[in-house]
Amino acid sequence: MIDNNSDSATVSNGQAQLTTLASLGLSLHESWLIAASPAGQSINQESAAYADAQQFISACPQAANQNVGWAPGTYAAHYVDAIGQHLIAVCSILQAGGPFVSLWPLVRAELEIAGRVAWLLDPGVHDRAGEKRVARFYLEALSSIQRERCTAGKINGAHGKAAKRLRDALSKEIDTVFPDAITDFSLPLDELDEWVIGGESLMPLGKAVQQFAKANMSRPEGLYDILSDYSHPSLFSILHQTDLVESDGQVRRPYRNDPGMVEYQAEIACLVFYRAAHYVLSYWDLDADSLEQWADTAPERWFTNDC
Repeated sequence: MIDNNSDSATVSNGQAQLTTLASLGLSLHESWLIAASPAGQSINQESAAYADAQQFISACPQAANQNVGWAPGTYAAHYVDAIGQHLIAVCSILQAGGPFVSLWPLVRAELEIAGRVAWLLDPGVHDRAGEKRVARFYLEALSSIQRERCTAGKINGAHGKAAKRLRDALSKEIDTVFPDAITDFSLPLDELDEWVIGGESLMPLGKAVQQFAKANMSRPEGLYDILSDYSHPSLFSILHQTDLVESDGQVRRPYRNDPGMVEYQAEIACLVFYRAAHYVLSYWDLDADSLEQWADTAPERWFTNDC
């Protein structure tokens, strides 16, 4: 006999879990907006951002763009905003009750962007920190334009030419600060880590992710791998997330809501955003109380045994 009451309770509990997880993610995003809102009003002269900008201006008075000393912290914040957009998408899927298979690439993208934040604002950078961070910013910016020129240019020639003009203009700006920069535009896109600006090399995507995970997650081993495996084509991952159903002689494999797996994805999505946001707030010396208040509402296990 089928226990319909039991089935209804299971469905109700599943919906409650999804609602709770979605609410946690959205409240975290709101906490970031609250914490970051003072950034455009004033700059704390005791902050690392201020110290780095002043160090850069003092060391590089010849720079064509004197404001670029603020760029690493500014664009790291833009990256955190981008992570937040992925988190909102995760929450939308949770609220809609699926499709849960779409969570994997969103969470993976969060982790990849967080790696860039951690590289730009690496707290381990000390001597000539302003110059080094500007060099990293230039590498990040120039490589992104180069990828746009090479990939989007294949689809739209005019767009590719516009990207080339942006690339060349930025390259000239870089030369006023770092005349010994090595940026060979003939290199394949997967070899741009050979570029050198101001003694800094472009950190590869995977390496930056691993460094972020190692510094911020208690179990970093395999985290990026599993997110990648379940984002990329994989027969195993499809079979693992579906149930075999036979009805009227037909066989199909509908995706299911695995509560443990869904919470795992939501946990990573929230924690990656939370920790990336802390890089930016710390760099600008902004009050992180709203994030910590959010943390008090999240499951304690997320912080005692996070991913």
